[in-house]
Amino acid sequence: MLKVNRTILTGIFACVVASTSVLAQPATNDAITTSAPEGDHAPRRILYEKDGPNPFYIEEGPTLTSTLYHDGSRVEVPTTITTRFSCFQDTTGLTLADLKEAVRLSEAQDGMWNPIVVNDRGAERGTGLNIVINVTTGAPSAAVLDAIEESAQFVESQFTDPITVIINFRWINEGGLAFTQNVSTSTSYTNTRASLIADMDSDDFIQSFLPVGSTLPVRFNGASATVTNQNTIRFSKDNYRAVVGSLGGGNSSITVNPTLSYDLDPTNGINFNQLSFQDTLIHEIGHALGFTSATDINAATGLTLTEALDLYRFQRTDGTGDYNPDTYAEFQTTPRTIDQNTPNDDANVDIIDFEYRMSDGNPDQASHFREQSPSLGVMDPIISFGETSYPEQYMESDINMLDAIGWNYASGDCNDNGIFDACEVDCGNPDCAGVGGCGTADDCNDDDIPDDCQLNGNDCNANTVPDECDEAALITSQPSSIGVCPGDPAALSVTAPGAGSFQWKLDDVNVVNGGGVSGATTATLNISSVDESDEGVYTCAVADGCILVTTNEVTLTVLDPVSITSQPVASDSACTGETTIITVAADGDNLTYQWRKDGIPLVNGGNISGANGPNLSISNLDLSDQANSPGYTCFISDTCGNSEESTASTLAIVGPEFINQPQDTCVDSGQPAVFATTVNPPSGSSLFVQWHKNGSPMSNTGNISGVFTDTLTINPASAADEANYSLRVLVIGPNCIEFSDAAQLTVDDCNCPNPGDMDDDGDFDLADMSGFMQCFGEDVTVNIACDCANVASFDNVVDLDDWAVLESLITGP
Repeated sequence: MLKVNRTILTGIFACVVASTSVLAQPATNDAITTSAPEGDHAPRRILYEKDGPNPFYIEEGPTLTSTLYHDGSRVEVPTTITTRFSCFQDTTGLTLADLKEAVRLSEAQDGMWNPIVVNDRGAERGTGLNIVINVTTGAPSAAVLDAIEESAQFVESQFTDPITVIINFRWINEGGLAFTQNVSTSTSYTNTRASLIADMDSDDFIQSFLPVGSTLPVRFNGASATVTNQNTIRFSKDNYRAVVGSLGGGNSSITVNPTLSYDLDPTNGINFNQLSFQDTLIHEIGHALGFTSATDINAATGLTLTEALDLYRFQRTDGTGDYNPDTYAEFQTTPRTIDQNTPNDDANVDIIDFEYRMSDGNPDQASHFREQSPSLGVMDPIISFGETSYPEQYMESDINMLDAIGWNYASGDCNDNGIFDACEVDCGNPDCAGVGGCGTADDCNDDDIPDDCQLNGNDCNANTVPDECDEAALITSQPSSIGVCPGDPAALSVTAPGAGSFQWKLDDVNVVNGGGVSGATTATLNISSVDESDEGVYTCAVADGCILVTTNEVTLTVLDPVSITSQPVASDSACTGETTIITVAADGDNLTYQWRKDGIPLVNGGNISGANGPNLSISNLDLSDQANSPGYTCFISDTCGNSEESTASTLAIVGPEFINQPQDTCVDSGQPAVFATTVNPPSGSSLFVQWHKNGSPMSNTGNISGVFTDTLTINPASAADEANYSLRVLVIGPNCIEFSDAAQLTVDDCNCPNPGDMDDDGDFDLADMSGFMQCFGEDVTVNIACDCANVASFDNVVDLDDWAVLESLITGP
């Protein structure tokens, strides 16, 4: 392929656009969407037009009925026809009037020629895309017709979408100018997203990350942070039919200027002074399939359109607003940038896994990759003399972006039987419904390629099965890694029913029989008495004629005996209520642990955990956890019968010992209250004690004494002293702290815990009534013995109010 630099060769044609324009009366956005009746040359209303370099105009087409694929609903869609000079027509000095005159002259010749239908293979084409070229005007040579057919067949081979794309082709013989007329339509963003997701095949991913909701965030000015929520997406007619729904109406058209010098056969390269006809036509078909951006139309008309390819168009750099997505999450929220963005030259199409730099509209039309060397794809804006990308004119970049807008990429037809490989091996492929011959091919390795395409040099035993599939089927059960005690026997086995030979290997060296080893060339390797020399990585080479497979690597490990490497601490002390952990470490394989306290095995539960592991934990310690005969030990054993016991770890519980706890006390107001306890310090230690009231430390003051002793006195007691009292004990040195039980002080209410129960026998009967009568009229502050008769407690006198309450309590004689 000869790549000629555009700066030194004058005959290079490009899709070039400038920003100056003269516009017709603007219409609304809703009016811009296209489709023209085929063969209808009656005047149509021009919606927008642009003069100057690379002129164009947009005509109003009919409104058509479409049935949406993703939900079956019927909608009315408007259509438009966009006419512009072909990408590779030299537009230097050409005006809008020249474009309209070229269209008039070419349409005037329609009907003067016998139409030629190129590449309509109909049912013979199998599944997938059918590109039909209607040569409506002119008499191209047989070589041109062959080149047209080969171009159409190449595009067909790339995609599986089961639709027919018809493109009208004009070959103007008398000084005509090349131009294209693309039919377009539009639909809601909601339908767009749902349709692209419903159309996804096995190699699609990005469509599911299109922004959720009814609108697409778009910046139509690259210099502004303003975001427009776009609710309508524009499609080429054929892109719409491939993805969104059915649609009739007219066809897109391509008019070619035969006065240009074309090389029709790219198989032997392109002459240095000619253009590749096939690359040129395939490029224009790419635009008909939807490789278009609204950027240039918006810049020339002030419209805010979004085309299918613009779903993936972003600012190339992050800029101040992080406008270039780096993750799928950012792809869902980052606004698209549909702006010429000059002079920044800052446009990309981005599908996260891939991103490609795009033309920004100056000097090249935005509906292309950015011109660079080497070319990004056939959808570059420039095809130079002597240049071709044959035999794969659609490069990875072209395929990825056409795939992103809904053209399902074909995996190929390896055996040239007219059935795409993906369909030939699997009728379940969503693009293969109703395809004749689908699901008839074997695909033993599940790579979506029929087996018969993989036999050349890959079928050593001539059984029509690829060697890798024979290899995959040879071994039905792999050997497993094992651990063996020294001196014990060991066996490694592989299952391969059809195998004719076996060879076991240790660390890639063939194993031989002898010295306790047998079965080295059979399915099972036996070792009678394992030692360290047998340890290593084993494989087995399994053969069935020319099919040779090596098993997975497995390991034979000679188990190490238990050996304690770190003993528990010899002695330890801890405060009551705390947690202590005793640890042992040991080497060896498959070890088991059993902790013991003074020779008695421990079990997990209560305050014990880790009884069967290297770390024994004892929580909430008390004196019962103390051990010194001999203390805590750990018995460790392995599966080979070896065992060791650790040295003992004694544990001293450092905490006070309460001999007596304080008791609840009830006193009359003004009487003394005393709380006492007996507490002994641990051997060799002393104590610091302090009484607490309701959990707060006390001090000797007023009626309080003995706060720092084991006996607390409150004299005299009053209602303000009612509380819970406990003794805090600190063991000096280890600083262990423990509290006594809490004891409650009640003031008054001591003589009568149950008002009305005069004899304190737990019930209310005649004896209580008799006692009540003896106290009737008494003042209980004077006669404290009558306190239980003051049942109602309305005042200090036993009266009829108290009798009424007592009478209601009587339950027996």
